[in-house]
Amino acid sequence: DFNMAAAQLSVPHMFAVGALVLGAYGSFVNFSARPVLLGGAFCATFCFAVQPGTRPRWAQALLLLLMMGISFWLHFEYLLAGICCFFTMMLAQNDKLLARSPPDVRSKSA
Repeated sequence: DFNMAAAQLSVPHMFAVGALVLGAYGSFVNFSARPVLLGGAFCATFCFAVQPGTRPRWAQALLLLLMMGISFWLHFEYLLAGICCFFTMMLAQNDKLLARSPPDVRSKSA
């Protein structure tokens, strides 16, 4: 049984892990730890950003800005890992990444 909702979110996760793996390869090739550290930071930030839960809008926006900044920096360190970051953000569902509305605390009995 194929679950389309799970597949839509698993492809961006694969690209996020790809950024980590290609960052590790970039670190090996360039003799620098920065690509793997940035790839790991992007992967962890993405996985945290798409977790369901209630976060304030400013925190979700900060996570997105952090992901974009890490992706930008990774493009300069090792381009292939940066491209994986780009595809991760482009293929992710917007409702998973955009700011969530806080739950309505007003009573509905009024």
